Amino acid sequence: DDTHETIDLSDEEVPTLPQASGLDAFELHETIDLSDLDGEVAPVPAAAVQPLAPWPLAPLLLAFWLFTAIILFSWAGEKMPWLLVHMALPGNLLAAWALGRLWQTVDDRVQLAASGADPSAADLKPTLFLAPLATLLILITVGVALWRQGLPGSGQSAQSNLLQSLVPLIIAGLLLYGLLTLAGKVGAKLVLALAGLTLAGLIGAYTLRATWMAVYAHPDTPVELLVYTQTAPDVPRYVADIRELAVNLTRNNRTDEDATGGLGMPVFIDGGDESGDGSLAWPMQWYLRDFLRITWAKKETLQKNPSANTFDVQMPDGSTGLAPIVLLYKPHVTEAVRAALEANYVQPYGETGIFNWWFPEGQKCAPNEPGYKRFYYSSWTSEQILTAAPTEKGGRGGCGRDISAEVYGPLTPILWPFQAEHWDTFYKFLIYRQLPSPLTPGAREMEVWLRKDLAGGIGEATTTSSAADLRLVAQGLAEVPAGGSPTGAVIDSQGNLYVADTGTHKIYVFSSGGALVRSFGGLGNEPGMLYEPRGLAVDAAGNLYVADTWNARIVKYDSEGKVLSTWGHGDQDLGDGRSATITDGDQARNEANPLGLFGPRGIAVDAVGNVYIADTGNKRIVVTDSEGNYRYQWGYAGSELGAFNEPTGVAVDAQGNVYVADTWNGRVQVFAPDGSGQVGAIPIITWQVSGWKPNTYDDPAITVGRDGMVYVSVPSRQQVLAANMRGDILLRWGGAGSDLASLNNPSGVTVASDGGVWVVDRNSARVLRFLIPAVQAAP
Repeated sequence: DDTHETIDLSDEEVPTLPQASGLDAFELHETIDLSDLDGEVAPVPAAAVQPLAPWPLAPLLLAFWLFTAIILFSWAGEKMPWLLVHMALPGNLLAAWALGRLWQTVDDRVQLAASGADPSAADLKPTLFLAPLATLLILITVGVALWRQGLPGSGQSAQSNLLQSLVPLIIAGLLLYGLLTLAGKVGAKLVLALAGLTLAGLIGAYTLRATWMAVYAHPDTPVELLVYTQTAPDVPRYVADIRELAVNLTRNNRTDEDATGGLGMPVFIDGGDESGDGSLAWPMQWYLRDFLRITWAKKETLQKNPSANTFDVQMPDGSTGLAPIVLLYKPHVTEAVRAALEANYVQPYGETGIFNWWFPEGQKCAPNEPGYKRFYYSSWTSEQILTAAPTEKGGRGGCGRDISAEVYGPLTPILWPFQAEHWDTFYKFLIYRQLPSPLTPGAREMEVWLRKDLAGGIGEATTTSSAADLRLVAQGLAEVPAGGSPTGAVIDSQGNLYVADTGTHKIYVFSSGGALVRSFGGLGNEPGMLYEPRGLAVDAAGNLYVADTWNARIVKYDSEGKVLSTWGHGDQDLGDGRSATITDGDQARNEANPLGLFGPRGIAVDAVGNVYIADTGNKRIVVTDSEGNYRYQWGYAGSELGAFNEPTGVAVDAQGNVYVADTWNGRVQVFAPDGSGQVGAIPIITWQVSGWKPNTYDDPAITVGRDGMVYVSVPSRQQVLAANMRGDILLRWGGAGSDLASLNNPSGVTVASDGGVWVVDRNSARVLRFLIPAVQAAP
């Protein structure tokens, strides 16, 4: 019949489902009509099953927003760091939503356990502690295992690293098993939520560290990927000193526009070329926005017949005079401009300052060079795109040549962090922002010139002399035979002049009067033969030491030209019979190849027989005894103190101080004995040599006289400088030409016992003897 019976089970024990399951607790006293079923039925209580909740739209929208922002701004936008804001915003919101869901999962279980409704969740405190701890320990042990596997080594060392990496992996496996066991007891969802929150905490801690470094540790240093083009720290320093100088000069010249004084000082600033390239306008026009007399000079104006009058400006009193301060873009400072400046100005901050700089990106058309742009093209890039000229329509970004044999696979940049050989580099950058060698920030350089009469007002003590150039006329001459290209020179105790010639590959011996006595050597690598010899030195016994540049060795002769011994070697054939051992100036590789030389150019011998070799290509100084037995070395590639970039000359004074011509760094470094029988690796003094340029091969030289006077040749300016140990330029002579008062690419310099200075005039194939006026060499 149609009778419906209701059964009240309110007093019966009814199981409940945990709240974390997503279902509400059972509702009682609800009936289900089963009258349509066959046979007698009775209404029974049932759980009201709620429909599944639809997936929330907010995370879907955020995920869509994030994905499209990354795609669109990567494809259509200029690659600027500030565009990250558009991608980071949806990413942060999506991460916040995910963290909220994870936290809610944990909080629901905690609330359920607190209510006592779920006996299995009665005590979650051990789980809340153990799951994050196990997750953290798993990450640490896996990291240790990967670190051991990534250590360099071969043979037994590699096997040892592999075995030692297995122990932390076993520990990680046991911890993972413990996590899975815990998940089986309290639920996988809770354990996964706790693990996710632990990972989020670690990422959050790293985010705080990275933010701190970007904002406070490296606010103006381009080791952060967020830096696009950043004004260097030098610029605010220059501006502060300019303001102080301006106040000192013009504070008594108050006007309506400059009520307090200090803004009327003229400033001469490089305005770049007609297109604006090379202009210092930004940010100088902002930093100096209150100055009333700024002269912007175009490149063409600077370089057209430069003279002292080029830098004339209107002074506050209406007169015309030399600008107190001159700021120039370094590439615009030609030798002629520099010569015009040096007549009336000095450089209080050294020869070069950094104007702005940027994160080193590398070159997209140079896959073999460092920097992330080497991955710009891949093996999927068509030859048509690669060979298209950059300015060609449809060939935007092309290289103009086929580099398909050099490019990487499309997944290489993604897989790069997972390759063991890159782990150390990756770690050092992530944690310390340490750039891997040889990457250095790209930069635009500037020069600051201060009028000489104001040189005591700002900055550091300058090493640029205010002494005028001397017109010295040579009092002696030694001519190298035809075809010669002399470089190094040295004088023995008998007054004989030895000259190394790279053109004929010989050593010429002249009398003290300049007459040719004999020669020896010749092209070859056999004993007694030479390949472009350069540096020369003599010891107390009259033995001659020759830097045999492209045979990668040192050759020791007696005073008659007989070979006594050789040392040094090259393990690579550079072609044309040249050999070298190339370490790229890497410190570890230098130590592994103590006598492997790369184009040695300078050599010196001290009073006790130590031989100092300027291993030019490997950026170091190697020290041996007089028989060629290795003693020690110092130096490596770089620009910091104690590092070198193309050291071409070395000299020793009577106190054992070693002077190194660090040519491509544009400086002299002076090293003192450290009391242990060796020379210290950190210089006690450094000073700049204006005119020594990077990427030049003029072979400038350095020597020290008995009185402590230091002589350096400056081929780019056809000059020789005389300085004291501290680097104060006391004399300067020479100039372009072929007469006896002029020089044509001066190279080697040596001092005779009578104080006469012999200068190798390389392109004129001669050696000139100058008598130097009496000056005080001591600091």
